Amino acid sequence: MRKITSQSYAPQTLNEGGPVRKIAAAVRVVMEPVEHRVMMSTSPSSVVNHQVVAISAKFETQPVAHSGSAATDSAIWVNTADPSKSAIIGTDKKGALNVYDLSGNVISSLTENAYTNVDIRNNFTLGGKQVTLVVASNITQNKVSIFTLDPTTRSLNYVAARSIYSTGSGQMTSLTMYQSAESGKTYVLVSTNTGAVQEFELSDNGHGRVIGKSVRTFQVGSDVEGMVADDETGALYVSETKVGIWKYGAEPTDGSVRVQVDGVGSNGHLADAEGLAIYKTDSGSGYLIASSQGSSDYVVYDRATGVYVTRFEINEAGGGGTTSSQGISVTNQSLGGGLPEGTFVVEDNNNSGGNQNFKIVSWGDIARSQAVPLSIDGAQNPSEVTTPTVPTSNTGGTPVVDTTAPSVTSLTLYKANSDSSLKAITSGTVIDLANYSGVSLNIRAATAGTVGSVKFGLNGTSNYHVENYESYDIAGTGGVWTPTVGSYTISATAYSDHKAAGTASATYSVTFTVIDSRTTTPTTPTTPVVTPPVVTPPPVTVPTGGGTTTTPTPVTNPAPDPIVVTGRPSASSTGPKAGAKLTDVTNFKAVSNTTYSNLHISGQVTLTGLSNVTFINCVIDGGNSVSYGIRCDNATNITIQNCEILNITSAGIYGDHFKAIGNYIHRSGGDGIKPISDALIQGNYIAELGWMSPNAHADGVQIRGGSNFTIVGNFFDIPNDIANTKANSALFLQLTASNVVFDSNWVLGGNFAIHAYSDTPGANPTIKITNNVFYTGSTQFGFGSIGTGVVWTGNVNDAGATVQSSSK
Repeated sequence: MRKITSQSYAPQTLNEGGPVRKIAAAVRVVMEPVEHRVMMSTSPSSVVNHQVVAISAKFETQPVAHSGSAATDSAIWVNTADPSKSAIIGTDKKGALNVYDLSGNVISSLTENAYTNVDIRNNFTLGGKQVTLVVASNITQNKVSIFTLDPTTRSLNYVAARSIYSTGSGQMTSLTMYQSAESGKTYVLVSTNTGAVQEFELSDNGHGRVIGKSVRTFQVGSDVEGMVADDETGALYVSETKVGIWKYGAEPTDGSVRVQVDGVGSNGHLADAEGLAIYKTDSGSGYLIASSQGSSDYVVYDRATGVYVTRFEINEAGGGGTTSSQGISVTNQSLGGGLPEGTFVVEDNNNSGGNQNFKIVSWGDIARSQAVPLSIDGAQNPSEVTTPTVPTSNTGGTPVVDTTAPSVTSLTLYKANSDSSLKAITSGTVIDLANYSGVSLNIRAATAGTVGSVKFGLNGTSNYHVENYESYDIAGTGGVWTPTVGSYTISATAYSDHKAAGTASATYSVTFTVIDSRTTTPTTPTTPVVTPPVVTPPPVTVPTGGGTTTTPTPVTNPAPDPIVVTGRPSASSTGPKAGAKLTDVTNFKAVSNTTYSNLHISGQVTLTGLSNVTFINCVIDGGNSVSYGIRCDNATNITIQNCEILNITSAGIYGDHFKAIGNYIHRSGGDGIKPISDALIQGNYIAELGWMSPNAHADGVQIRGGSNFTIVGNFFDIPNDIANTKANSALFLQLTASNVVFDSNWVLGGNFAIHAYSDTPGANPTIKITNNVFYTGSTQFGFGSIGTGVVWTGNVNDAGATVQSSSK
C-alpha cells in the first residue's frame, strides 16, 4: 500500500543516503553524542517474513563491455522535472563508468579508467550554482574521481581541481557520500581492502572546481566491500566482508565508535557482506538493505532499530536469478512508467544474457511480495524543510575565511609516474645519475596554503613550466625531466589560482649539481646545461609493400621529425602512454608559451591566436557536444603529441601552424584533421570517422586550400562496414592547395581512398602522393580519384603490387 500524507514535500533526488535536508520534526538525532546515535537494538526479534520470495526484475541494463567480474556498483539519479528521464549510473571495474536510461540503454560512457563504486548527491554548491555531484572510486589511478551530472544530456563532466588519494594502504574497495544536516557540508568516505576508512570534506575551491580535504580516518578491521551513509540520522553503515555489518557515525568528529547490526552467518546472511542501501520512509523510518553475496539474496533490516525484517531474491525478467551481487542502490521516489513506486537496482554477477549487468526492480513488487508487506512511501522526501545553512562565522562572530597564503615548502626528486620519492633537493644537493640508471625522473614541489598553480623557472628561464594541478611537477604530472651533467637552478612560485594567477608566494629557489660517476673522466660543470623533457613519438615505418624499408620522399616544408620507425600506428602505440596518471580537467583555457601534459580534458581545447603551446600525453574528450578536439586557427607553433582525441562532432584537430604526431584520433562525427596551412601530420592513428553521423562525408585529412602540408606515416583505418561510422576518404583535398606531401601512409577503406581534384582545369605538380600502402578490397570505388598533374608514384597494395589511380 502507498502511505498517504497531508504534508507537502520538497522534490529531490535520492540515492542510498539521499540529499541533505534539515528535518523540522524531532526526528534528527545527529545532534546527540555519537554513542547515542549508533545505539540500536541488536537482540533477536520475531521474524515477520519467513519465506524468501523471488521478485522478477522489470528491466535490465545492457551488459557491460568487459567480460568476467566487471559490473560492480550503481547509483540512481531522479529527474524531478520528468521522472521518466531519470538515470542509473553503473561501474565497470575493467574500464568504464556508464550512464543508463531506465530501459537499461547506455546514454553516455567514460572509458579511460576503471571504476568500482559510485554515489551521488544533489544540492552541492559549485561555481555559485546547485549541482548534482557524482563521485566514483577510480581504481586505475587509485583515487576518487569527481563529476557533475548534466540534467539535460545525462552525461558526466569532470570537476575535480586536483586528485584525491586515499592515504591508507591497499586498493579502494567501496565508497559512499554523506551530506550533513548539522553543517550542510558534503563528504565522501572511501574504504580499502585493508579495512581502512578515510573521510574527505568536499568543497568548491573558489573557481568552480571541487577539492577534498581529509578530515577523518579509522580502521574497521579487515576488508570492507560496502558502505552507505544516512544523511538524516547521521549514521554510516559498513560491510566488513567476512564479519558483518557495522554502524558508525558519519560526522567527521564521530571517531570509531560502533555497534554491530548483523554478523555473517546470522539471519541467513552469508559471506561476503557486500553492498548496502537505504530505503527511506517518513520520520526516520524505512529499511537498511544488504547484499548477501554468499546466499545470492538481499537482507532487509529496520532502519531505526537495526532489527532483521526479511530477505528476498531477484529473478531476471525472463527467468534465472541474480547471483553473488555486489553493489545495490534504491530510491523511494517514482521514476514513472513501470517504476512508479520506487526502484531497487542490483548488480548481477552471472547475467544469462552475456557479460554482467544491472537489474532494475520495482520496489512495489518487492514490498507486496512479503507476507507482511513492506512500506511503500513514494511521496516521502521526508519533510518539507530548507537546505541547511553552512556556518559562516566562528564562535566569536568572525567570518570564516581561508587566509592561508600559497607557498612552496620543498622540492623532491622522484620516480616519474609514481609516488616514489628519491631525494630531497636543497641548495648544494648533488644528484648522481649513476644511482638512477633506467629510472625516469621528475621534480615535485610540495606546497602549503591555497594553491592553484606553481610556476617553475630553470637556469634563468623564469617561465620554464606552469603546472596547474597537483602534483606540481617541473615536467608535468607523469612527465619526465631528463637532466644531463651540469649545474641547475630551479625556482618555484606558488599561486592561488590556475595559470600563475592570483596571489603569488615568495619564490623558492635551490641550486644543485648533477653528476654521473659512471663516466671515466668526471666532468666539472661550469656552464648551466638545460635539457627539456624528452618525449619520443611513435616510430614510422616507411612501407614499400615488398617488406623492405625506404627513406620517405624528401620534403621542404614542413619536414617530418627525424625518427626511426618500426610498425604501423595503432590504438596501442599512439595516444597517451599506458599507465600514465591523468588529471581530470573541465573548462580548460590554454595560454601561450606553455606545455600541458598528462591531462584528461573534457570539452574543446581552443588555441585560436595563441603561440608556442604543446600538448603531450593528454586525452581530449569532446563529449559529443563540441565541434573540435583542438582548434588552433591563426595560431603559431602548436604541437599535439601522443594525445587521444575523441567524441567530437566536426574534426579532431582544426587549424594551422601545428604538428600532430603520434595521436589517436577517433569517434569523430566528421573528419580526423582539418588543416588550414603549414601542418605536419605524422604517425597518427585515425579511425571511427563519421561516428554516429549517418549523413557524414568524413575524411581522415580534409584540405580545402592553403599550402605546406606534410602527411607521413599515418594509419587511416576507415573501412566502410564498421557500425556507426560513415567515412569518405583518407585524404580529401582541392587542387587549389599547394605543397602537399602524402607519403608512406597506410590506408584501409574509404570511397575513393584519396580524393585530390578540382573542378577548375589546370595541373598541380606540387601535390605528391607517394609510397603509400592501400589495402586491397577495402575501398568502395578505388584507390585514388586524382586531378591533373598530381604526382602519384610508388604506391602499392598490401601484397606489394603497384596500384594506379583514376584521373579526373
